[in-house]
Amino acid sequence: MLSKTIKLSFLTIITISVLFINSSVLAASSCKGLSKSKCDNTCTWVDPYKRKDGAKVKGYCRKNAKNAAKKMDKNVTKAKQSKDKTKKKLDKTKSDLKKKKEKTKSSKKVSDKKAKKETKK
Repeated sequence: MLSKTIKLSFLTIITISVLFINSSVLAASSCKGLSKSKCDNTCTWVDPYKRKDGAKVKGYCRKNAKNAAKKMDKNVTKAKQSKDKTKKKLDKTKSDLKKKKEKTKSSKKVSDKKAKKETKK
């Protein structure tokens, strides 16, 4: 009786293990074997490339990384920061040009006044 219970529990553990392993393998391979045109938004297409050892790797479809959204958010944040820095530089350059233009205008007015005084003499 005890041996039957042990055999039954052993078979149950093996069955559960096999089901668990198969389900995880199936979940990970949902993109495996898809062509570039069928590789959808849950997957990412990796273009063909050449490894350092010279071996050519064909393009393939792979499952998106779990943290891809986090990476995307970081990239968006970096892009916004870069855009803000560029805008600040552009604003500063515009401001500097405006000041230079005003300075040139005022110095031109002064030189025009001097020229008028000299012509009056």
